[in-house]
Amino acid sequence: MKLFVSFIVLVLCVIFGNKVKASSDYTSIYFYSNNQENYNASQGYIRKLALDSNIGSNNIHMIFEPYDIFEDYIFFLHDVGAFNYSNALVIFDMSAGIMENRGLNIESELHFLRRLKIIFMGLKEENCKIMFICGTQEIRFSTPGEPINSEGNLNEFLDYVDIHINVSQFEPFYMSMIVKIEEETNGRDATLIFDENSKLYDKVIDYYQRKYRNDYFPIKEQYDSFEEYLCDSCNFQIIRYNNIDESFIDYDGFIWYDVSDFIQNNVVYAIGMMNNESYFFNWIEKINDANTQMNYAKWSVFVYNRLNVNISNYNILGTLYYSREYKYERYNVEMNCVIYDFIYGEDLTIYDNRQGRCQITYRPFSGSGEDWLHDFEYGEDGDEEVYDFGYICIYGPEEEILD
Repeated sequence: MKLFVSFIVLVLCVIFGNKVKASSDYTSIYFYSNNQENYNASQGYIRKLALDSNIGSNNIHMIFEPYDIFEDYIFFLHDVGAFNYSNALVIFDMSAGIMENRGLNIESELHFLRRLKIIFMGLKEENCKIMFICGTQEIRFSTPGEPINSEGNLNEFLDYVDIHINVSQFEPFYMSMIVKIEEETNGRDATLIFDENSKLYDKVIDYYQRKYRNDYFPIKEQYDSFEEYLCDSCNFQIIRYNNIDESFIDYDGFIWYDVSDFIQNNVVYAIGMMNNESYFFNWIEKINDANTQMNYAKWSVFVYNRLNVNISNYNILGTLYYSREYKYERYNVEMNCVIYDFIYGEDLTIYDNRQGRCQITYRPFSGSGEDWLHDFEYGEDGDEEVYDFGYICIYGPEEEILD
């Protein structure tokens, strides 16, 4: 169904792309972005469409700020009244995602998503049309356990958005990976071997800190680290790879060069991210060697393929679970279509292919085709309640974050 919708979108884009358009009902356009790649790829196209729709060049506003300061900059703009405009098209691009672990000690009414509600509500009252592009899955910035359209839910700002375009890719991978591990082990009696990239490691540790917080907190002082607790109490072994000397290290700092001497479980998960082919090759070669020596164990390999290379070239042993990352140039045809229709006032309901709070929620790609991946959208019974992936830390969690 999603592929069919995408096909229809592309056909309509070609048809409408050759039409002569009437003047826009809007007098200005604002493009905010926290993603340098998308900003560079989109700003020229957006400017051209705006000019063609009779929006004057002085009324075309392009604002880029890096991911790590974008949200503070939006706070600043709102504080100084920079959103006090009307009859405008607003493209709010947060395709780099909503920032985590901001560490801000601010009152609840100033939390970023609450502030977005105030900003977007004000813009809608002034006859503005809003596109919100986000690299964070909606379920991650919604209040856990709350109905999708409940009053006070942190996703409430989407009530004032005309179309929400979700481009998250990493989150479905790591969340699906954790679900798979949980289904098979319940967080016990397994060994996890990470490559040198810390992002997946941090996500897994964060999940298990949440899962075991009530057991760990009372005895926290007995352990030097949470990883030590996992190993001692759950026989859940965490190992990391160091590409510099091609060694493996555990929570105690013990170093091993043959990881098969290190593994203490018969269920093993190797978890890596394809950021650099040579680094990845070194790591997966070590994993394959250990798999060959421990062929009695059950091996699974998770790979987030950021470079979108042909993963079959690596002859990975064990059960392989992977996901590609599609860069902007891979899906910008569909993005250009929806931006075109947004600016020219076409029917946007043809893009509605995903459940969400916004009446039109769109995903410009349908994933990697791997059936093990979850979408984690509303409607998957229980996923958001059973697996505690936590709030984005702008506004939680209420409990102390573990060391």
